[in-house]
Amino acid sequence: MAYTEAQIISMVSTVLNDAATAIWGTATIAAQIAQDIRLISEYTPQLAKSTVTFAGTARELSISSLDALEIEEVEFPIDEHPKRYVNFSVRGGSVILDDYLPSVSSADTAYIWYSAPHTVSGTVTNTLNNWQENILVELVAAHLLRNLSRDRRESINMTGGYIDTKYLQDGLAWEQKVMSRLRAHVNPNFAIRYPDVK
Repeated sequence: MAYTEAQIISMVSTVLNDAATAIWGTATIAAQIAQDIRLISEYTPQLAKSTVTFAGTARELSISSLDALEIEEVEFPIDEHPKRYVNFSVRGGSVILDDYLPSVSSADTAYIWYSAPHTVSGTVTNTLNNWQENILVELVAAHLLRNLSRDRRESINMTGGYIDTKYLQDGLAWEQKVMSRLRAHVNPNFAIRYPDVK
């Protein structure tokens, strides 16, 4: 189920036994969601495709407007069956076609397939699947526990600080468990990660 940001915030509050958001406010949870969704995206990104027009006759495509974690494939010419992918290199904000010898014109376009970060915002449904949503909720909760311990230690000088130490230990253990589950889903092979593309 694709939950909205508000629903994910509520789920995190429930997991932390703080349904009234007395300890962790909604803004604090939302800020942690923004950080952790980027982390999840680095391991299991969503696949995006953008149509890019060549700049004149150069074999260069600008990717400066894409929020790309990594360029996966460049399809050129487009819409052929089977799809035609070309070798490329990334230099700064551009993709250069390495092995396409015929000249191109400014009327030509290519598809750039890239891994992009997931999104969770406002009342719009997110791009995560069910297991990624579960990981996000647990990861956010684990990080908030750990952060609470750190913040309390920095703000007051406590002797004994058992509760703060427990928050820290619980947060770290929880984070390690969730990250292990996340890493188990990683597959670097494009064809296996995105079987519908090829």
